[in-house]
Amino acid sequence: MLGLLAYSVRLLGYSFLSNPWWSLVLEALEGVANGLMFPAGIMYCTVLFSMETITSSRGLMGFTYFGIGKLVGTVVGTEIRESLGDVQTFRWLSGAALVATVLYCVGFAALKRKSSRAAAAPQLAPPNGKRDLGGIDNLAMESGSH
Repeated sequence: MLGLLAYSVRLLGYSFLSNPWWSLVLEALEGVANGLMFPAGIMYCTVLFSMETITSSRGLMGFTYFGIGKLVGTVVGTEIRESLGDVQTFRWLSGAALVATVLYCVGFAALKRKSSRAAAAPQLAPPNGKRDLGGIDNLAMESGSH
């Protein structure tokens, strides 16, 4: 979320730039944005894929980010810039990054709430009457005196 927000601030800053030396400050945010976004993507690969496919998924993620993403971003960004101009392009892309930040934040909060509800409501009885599958009843019985 912070990486997307850094992109939004950086692009908005470029739209208000009057002195080219201020671009050095804004370029520092590029390091923050990439430093937060790419490792987050790599960590998602770690969580979402099995250990047998983790190397391939990380390679595919890097190829998509650095290969396809940069290519498509350059082509689409150039077309937008030629039709809207520099200032409006930076403002529109800043808004898009901000919208992506808000959507990601809302989605993350919804998934977090869903997982916390699932953790707060543990299984009260084992399914199909099988006592060896666990559940609160079995844990309570196992911790008692034998």
